[in-house]
Amino acid sequence: MSVPLTESSDATHEYFRTENRKLTFRECWWLARGWRVIFLWVPKVLGIPMELGAGLPRPRPFTERWVDPAQMPREVREKLEARSHELMKLGFDLAHYHVLVGNLMTTEAGGCYLLHASGETVVTILYARSFAGPGDFHESDVTAFLTPLANGKMLVTTDQEQKLESAPGDDIVRLPHTRLTDLYLAHEARLGAARAAGELARDRITDTAQLAQVVDAHEQRSFDFHVKRGVWVPMQAPQVEAMRRRKAEFDARRAAAREDTAPGADIDFDAALAPAGAGTERALAEEAMQTLLEREQPARGFWGNRMGLLLISLAAFAAVAFYQEWRWQTVLIIIVVLFFHEAGHFLAMRWFGYRNVRMFFIPGLGAAVSGHTQFMPGYKRVIVALMGPVPGIVAGGLCWFIGERSGAAGWTLAAAVLVLLNGFNLAPILPFDGGRVVDDTIFCRDPWLRASFGVIAGVVLILLSFWDGTFLFRLLGIVVLISVPRAFRHDFLARKLKRDGFQPDAKVPIRVEGMETIVREIASSRTKPMDPRALKAEVLAVFDRWNVEPPSFGASVSLLSIYALSILAAMAVLYLTMFVRPPGAPPFFEKPPVQPAEQGKLT
Repeated sequence: MSVPLTESSDATHEYFRTENRKLTFRECWWLARGWRVIFLWVPKVLGIPMELGAGLPRPRPFTERWVDPAQMPREVREKLEARSHELMKLGFDLAHYHVLVGNLMTTEAGGCYLLHASGETVVTILYARSFAGPGDFHESDVTAFLTPLANGKMLVTTDQEQKLESAPGDDIVRLPHTRLTDLYLAHEARLGAARAAGELARDRITDTAQLAQVVDAHEQRSFDFHVKRGVWVPMQAPQVEAMRRRKAEFDARRAAAREDTAPGADIDFDAALAPAGAGTERALAEEAMQTLLEREQPARGFWGNRMGLLLISLAAFAAVAFYQEWRWQTVLIIIVVLFFHEAGHFLAMRWFGYRNVRMFFIPGLGAAVSGHTQFMPGYKRVIVALMGPVPGIVAGGLCWFIGERSGAAGWTLAAAVLVLLNGFNLAPILPFDGGRVVDDTIFCRDPWLRASFGVIAGVVLILLSFWDGTFLFRLLGIVVLISVPRAFRHDFLARKLKRDGFQPDAKVPIRVEGMETIVREIASSRTKPMDPRALKAEVLAVFDRWNVEPPSFGASVSLLSIYALSILAAMAVLYLTMFVRPPGAPPFFEKPPVQPAEQGKLT
């Protein structure tokens, strides 16, 4: 039996997005299911916001989502009806078709609830076809059997894979890729055990009102659980409006495609989505502006704040160092030196107004500081780069002086580590600080010059890996070479925008209209439509290139002079630590000596 109602569309909706920084490491694994989990773990640890899902409306009561199946898209209705007929053979009836009211996602979706003749179990079937762009769509088909228990919990058996943590009020068993009949038999076995233990609810489900209470309680409990722990957070009005316009365009083009398709024939989804794949220029500009604001906002809570990230990464760095059997004194000195180096970057970035500034260690490599800003003059960017190695080299000279006067080997070791790490960081190769200095003063002025610098840097890193025997240098060099073509394209578009009179301004941050100009320039340079997510990433990358102003000639000469003097100072202090060391100073990175076991004597 199916009872038709009209979908309520005049209600005010509140929309939510997924906050990736609040996901657990296990949830990241469930979402990625493989090596790609690194792309979720790294942003989580570094506190970098990502777009994993947006446009989810707050659950509406079942009676507002109940529709006549004839109102559903044909593909969705046919999927649900086929599954419903299969369930009716198992004793289910009282079919209620429903949709997601206020959905802003580019999907065609629907569901159906059926009630078993025993009145003990409700089954929900959901089908969705989500579209990201031409030729890029994903189908999902989920079935779940629900039985209320006397203690208020819900006995659930489903074929849906685990994506997020389950609400504590549900007893869920997941059997992915299980046939419908076998899934029902598994639920019946669990139901029989609960019935024998007297755990089933006394009241049976007999009508639509009771069915609505069961499904509303189940959906609301899950939704409230994820909102409370911060995984689902409310969306801002500009982002909602941008998604609403994109959704309207998607629906209009899908409707037009249906009118041009013969009855019963399959719709050409690629043809329907191709004009709308990139979204409107205004909508993309607003989404890019929203992302700019979000990436400057720090995540809440201990694990997302600066201290949590610093402590976790520090522990991982120390673990890797001890695994490599370094002296504990050397590990301690290296940690102090790296902290001192990155603290210079950190303080300079905070002084110049960077947002969401974070310091963290990179196990096996070193440490880094991240931050965001909408505009920063070129000379300030160079100062930020120099504020790491320059104070470290000065501190290295002081440590050598103290060690030479006192004869303490520890001071000489500290001086050596300070000068080696900071001096090496001044190498004019990206992504080291020295590479950023020469890039922001010289090579950023011309795309061809910058691309040549990137190629040279990548080749040097690969050659260095053969000389040093370190695979990480080789990997880093390959990454630099791979990124050159894309960076060149971004530099070229950014320079074209400036030549056309669109200039960044430190006093007036970019507005939506300005971001829309970048969107139009990128769209005009592409011969094929792009996926909206890829296009927005391209917009932000071009914005970051465009939003850089090289230092003046005088400032560049002054900063490069400081850079050259720092290199000379590092070489001088390094010479002193190597050839003018007090007696007893240990080798810098020697593994601790292994004491031979004392052999017993025969008597």
